Amino acid sequence: MRTLVSDVERRSSQLTDLGHVRVIECADPALAALITRDRAPRALCRLIVDPRYLAVRPDQELKFRKALLKLGHVIPARVAGLVRGAGVCEVVAALPGPLDDRTARRALVNASRAELWAWLAEHLVVAAQPAFLEWMDAVRRAGLVGGSAERTWDELDRAMRPRAETDENYRSWGR
Repeated sequence: MRTLVSDVERRSSQLTDLGHVRVIECADPALAALITRDRAPRALCRLIVDPRYLAVRPDQELKFRKALLKLGHVIPARVAGLVRGAGVCEVVAALPGPLDDRTARRALVNASRAELWAWLAEHLVVAAQPAFLEWMDAVRRAGLVGGSAERTWDELDRAMRPRAETDENYRSWGR
């Protein structure tokens, strides 16, 4: 029985689970060597199996990709069903759903946020009570409720409407 226990203890200490890694295949061993010898990516990856393969821990992947970019290399995004060497047209055609125009979306979000803060600055209650200007600045610094200008607008409207309705100079306001 002692032999079995000592054998299990010895064998269980011979392997270590280091977790998951992303395996990157380089075009040739020279490229893998270039990457693993450069100061920035060297600490973020390891050569494995064949001299063309690199292992990168998931928590280091973003840093690794940035280091590769500085070397002039990128890891193309994986698109299901495409084989190596697919052209740009094939990749774009295989992408699921519509392509997102992040620049236009960001501009729309920024415009919505600017409209919200302009509405609040010109609001009847804020204009009538200078003390609310400091509160308005604090609200603005706190940011949008749930990251949404629409939701923030609704919350501010709900908070300020009773105050505006009690004001004898109340006039209809909205978006």
